[in-house]
Amino acid sequence: MSRLLEAFIFLVIPFYIVYSLIRFFILKRIKINWFTECKRFVVLTYFLLLIYFVWIIPAPSFNYLSVNFLPFKTIYEYINNAIHSKISLNIAISNILGNILLTFPIGFLIPLFSVKVNWKKILLISFLIPFIIELGQVLLFFMKLGSRGIDVDDIILNSLGIILGYNLFLLVYKKASYLKKYSN
Repeated sequence: MSRLLEAFIFLVIPFYIVYSLIRFFILKRIKINWFTECKRFVVLTYFLLLIYFVWIIPAPSFNYLSVNFLPFKTIYEYINNAIHSKISLNIAISNILGNILLTFPIGFLIPLFSVKVNWKKILLISFLIPFIIELGQVLLFFMKLGSRGIDVDDIILNSLGIILGYNLFLLVYKKASYLKKYSN
């Protein structure tokens, strides 16, 4: 079974069953805005999948915590090892791009929920969320529930993903505003 399908079956679907029961039966007096509910669905699904992929999926088990505090060391090693055929180019690209794409939706989705987002807040968020991900991996290691390492390059690449996502949001927003302005 694919990891994505597994995540939906064991995490996303049960979460939405509980969420729907609470939302529609317990909080039934609150008027439902379907557009807002759809946005919530997308964001909550993304964050559930993010949690699943960075904390729940079992990683190879080690008795030590792999740590890298030297910026760009791991990125350099992936590129250098791929160039010298020590690892496949696919592994290098999937690890580097995977870390960027993992958090890319955050930069795009956050402005959909807050009109008060600016570059200062995005830069803060782009540091905090990857830091929390890495901190969670450390905590899971010490609780004997995970064995992923901590790497400053993951923080750099995850931060870049959030920033690129926000840039795409700004581009789409400006284009939509331009089209709306000149279509009337």
